[in-house]
Amino acid sequence: MQQRKVLRVIRDNFLLFLVYYLAGHLSMEFLATPPSNAAAIWPPAGISLAAVLACGYSVLPAVFIGDLVIAMEIFGFADFSAIVFSLMVGFQACWAAWFGGFLINGLLGKNNPLLDNRSIVMFLLLGGPVSHIGPSVLAIATELWLDEAANAEKSGSSR
Repeated sequence: MQQRKVLRVIRDNFLLFLVYYLAGHLSMEFLATPPSNAAAIWPPAGISLAAVLACGYSVLPAVFIGDLVIAMEIFGFADFSAIVFSLMVGFQACWAAWFGGFLINGLLGKNNPLLDNRSIVMFLLLGGPVSHIGPSVLAIATELWLDEAANAEKSGSSR
């Protein structure tokens, strides 16, 4: 019985990684604006939230690895800034999926059928903007810190 559960978790993580990675690649291809590679719409975020709600928190490693691999392909893994930024992107995606699942399951109840307007609006708010506030602040703070570290390195000073 325990072996089946482990195999199911491995299968779920592998399938989510594939779907997440493909959706991320398609998003970068068709939705991102060069040269920043920023996309206003990121479908993998919704995919990861749906996976967390359907399968539980055991699929979070696939979210982390999927976003990490996409970030590594974009920014590389050659210097300190790229490594830190890629790891932060993976953690940020994982945090958003976990927090969205935590909020929705905690405030709306697990397996809520979303039949009334209040539940639908709460689901959209909790799963979208509310669950992404913290990860977005982390991303901005990391970018500012990396920028300041690079500027300090260029000027030869350190804090």
